[in-house]
Amino acid sequence: AWQRFFAWFDIRGVAGVSSILAISIVFLVFRKGPEALVYLAMLPVMGFTIVLPKAFVNRPRPEGALEGFTDSFPSGTATASILLLGFLIYLISEFVAPRKLRIGLQLALGMAIVLLGLFRMLAGEHWPSDLVGGYMAGALALVATIWAYRKLKQH
Repeated sequence: AWQRFFAWFDIRGVAGVSSILAISIVFLVFRKGPEALVYLAMLPVMGFTIVLPKAFVNRPRPEGALEGFTDSFPSGTATASILLLGFLIYLISEFVAPRKLRIGLQLALGMAIVLLGLFRMLAGEHWPSDLVGGYMAGALALVATIWAYRKLKQH
């Protein structure tokens, strides 16, 4: 039952795409064009960051868990959570002025990143190294995204 509950918080697939589109629309409503553009650009970046390593590593999932769905390494959930939520953590430091609120939001998102991956592992869908690989791939994509965002804001 708890697996079904946490499936609602999965940021892959329809939920992830919907989240990206919703965040982009909010940024557009508040006239934050560069932020909206970066979030929309995350769709192909996220796909590339997840699919490319899977094609090279080709590791099966733990027995019985989503067998035949996709390869296990790296964890797409870990990759996507670092990229999507990590960029929100970055933006919060830019847009949220009250220190306590800013830190609280950043800590909550950081915990969500950790818990999303942990629950995938506890559900038997990933090996621990899948999470580490996913977090590393997501972090590399996040650094590139922040760099591109800063360049975009300069123009």
